[in-house]
Amino acid sequence: MLSHLPRRLSAPSGTIDACIEEPVEMNVELSGEKPFALEYELIHDGKRKKSKVTDIDTDIFKIHTDPLIKGGEYSLALTSVQDKSGCRTFLNSEVKFTVRRQRPKVRSGSFEGKHKTVEVEEEELSCRSV
Repeated sequence: MLSHLPRRLSAPSGTIDACIEEPVEMNVELSGEKPFALEYELIHDGKRKKSKVTDIDTDIFKIHTDPLIKGGEYSLALTSVQDKSGCRTFLNSEVKFTVRRQRPKVRSGSFEGKHKTVEVEEEELSCRSV
């Protein structure tokens, strides 16, 4: 019998900003008769990637996505859960998040025919022309 089954994701408070080429993690709160089987979808640009995890024996399960190689808006949606008795319940819990489209970059080299070095981060600021 299904009782007190997971119906929501425990997303971090505030906006989720993920870096491109990195995975995202979110917790699912579970209660009832273990073990559980959980199905969820990762949605991006209208495409859905379905995943299923079986033999979950914990009260909190952490979903780990694959590294997200495209930037933009994503959704992680729980679709169904099944408990020890084999009963399946469809779920409607979703968390939206954004993946940055590119990583920060730095460039060094010649600017206007001169080389400059600037150092920051808890040190004395120095700027040097070569």
